[in-house]
Amino acid sequence: MTAAASPLEWFAHLRIPIKSIVESFTVYFFVGPVPDNTSDWQEADNLVGIYAKFAGSDPAQCANCRNLIAEGIESHAVVTLTPALKLTQKYSHSDEHIDQYLRDNLEWRILKVRFVTHFVVMIC
Repeated sequence: MTAAASPLEWFAHLRIPIKSIVESFTVYFFVGPVPDNTSDWQEADNLVGIYAKFAGSDPAQCANCRNLIAEGIESHAVVTLTPALKLTQKYSHSDEHIDQYLRDNLEWRILKVRFVTHFVVMIC
């Protein structure tokens, strides 16, 4: 007997302080090993999600940007992982198993970014 497929939806929630965003970037989410060559990322079999942020490079040129930075505002994004998980055998397991599977195997990489400050990804 196999476990019923999870009724839950699975997401990666990103929180990025506005002050940390100095140029446009893309976050790639993988389940398992990340390909070494960045040109292989978009076609990787284990790619489960992508998030792209378009941003200007000079907050001094943007009054709204300066206000958001001064207020400590964060940019939030949610990337759904459920469709990619449904393509794997793992989705037929219990919610606890999927949660642990993501904690053990979810990897992410950032492409084209020059900040090294606070960046949080939570599995929801």
